[in-house]
Amino acid sequence: MQLPDTPRPIEVASHDGSIVVGVTEWGHPNGVQLHPEVFDLDGATLAARIMYLYQLARTIALAVRNVMNHRATGHWLSCWPTPTHVEILESELSF
Repeated sequence: MQLPDTPRPIEVASHDGSIVVGVTEWGHPNGVQLHPEVFDLDGATLAARIMYLYQLARTIALAVRNVMNHRATGHWLSCWPTPTHVEILESELSF
């Protein structure tokens, strides 16, 4: 995924688009959209998928901030994720 150039709200979706999770430019939860087909999942599976997408969206939002910091100072903030963290989470998305 290509990270945005500047901080902005982020939305990520499952591969089939049945779950969409949004976060603010600081990675705070902003909303969840569920399509009817996800209601066939048990509660624990649905919650786990929502949390995984939230983690991915939050990681993207904070990685954008870290890239901006790196451009300005030449240093990565160890407390914020990097684009590599985003790539790892995206590669593990299985639903």
